Amino acid sequence: MEFCSEVILVHAYTTLALPLKAEEAWMKECQCHLIRPIRTYEGISVEMRARSFRFIQGTAYCHGEFHVTDAMDGLFEIELKGFFRIQRGELTS
Repeated sequence: MEFCSEVILVHAYTTLALPLKAEEAWMKECQCHLIRPIRTYEGISVEMRARSFRFIQGTAYCHGEFHVTDAMDGLFEIELKGFFRIQRGELTS
């Protein structure tokens, strides 16, 4: 789950073209569903689908869905909602 949180932050930074890390970041909501157990470290794949991304007055709001799989057909689904504040001076527009 921590890895997925970092992936969604990287997506937000790439989308906003920010050079620095957020001043503050919070996970607001998380849902996890273990469909089939992850049994091996081999062939781990994490796919993210950004459901929504909004930027309002210095705060970015993110909502993403993740599918984590392994080489033995394990499947773990995660849905995250969170937000982070942008440090002053990071945005040039």
